[in-house]
Amino acid sequence: MPTVVSQLDFKSDSKEIPQKKPNSDDICFCELIYKAAKNLNRNEAKIAINKILLFATIDVQHATTNDVAVSKLAAEGNIESVNFLIKEFNASLLWAAYGYARGGHVVEADKVFVLAQDSVDRLKLLKQMASGHAQGGHVSEAKKILALVQNSADRFAVLQHMAFGYALRGHAAEANKVLSVSTEFC
Repeated sequence: MPTVVSQLDFKSDSKEIPQKKPNSDDICFCELIYKAAKNLNRNEAKIAINKILLFATIDVQHATTNDVAVSKLAAEGNIESVNFLIKEFNASLLWAAYGYARGGHVVEADKVFVLAQDSVDRLKLLKQMASGHAQGGHVSEAKKILALVQNSADRFAVLQHMAFGYALRGHAAEANKVLSVSTEFC
């Protein structure tokens, strides 16, 4: 089976599939939105982001990290910029909650959770928060999110997001613990 070419140039296996390498000329709309949102001059920021939105959505993913601007800002704890993107451009609450959780900003993640309109939205937010806490290595916080879910099917869904989060960021021991618990639901 062919593999993806690594970022190293010396690989020459003919079975590999070439992958486009990012270069400095590539435009990452996520990064542009992120930088504009950090501008404290909100009028300039609005103008810049509105220009970007001609070519992308507010929640466009980063070219290499798959983050979005609001999640990246939330992970950094940049509350003012996150609120700006949510209020002015309707940035995703899911991505904000995930970012806050990944960055360990529990109070802010909880504030986003309170904005959920119904049980379906609350479950979506809980899954993202569990994944974010797991990716950030915040084990006790991820467990607290799981404890909020009573329905077994919903608990299984949250466990899946936790396992994915732990595994994605290399927290193998925690991912294995979650996987062993999740087998109870199968």
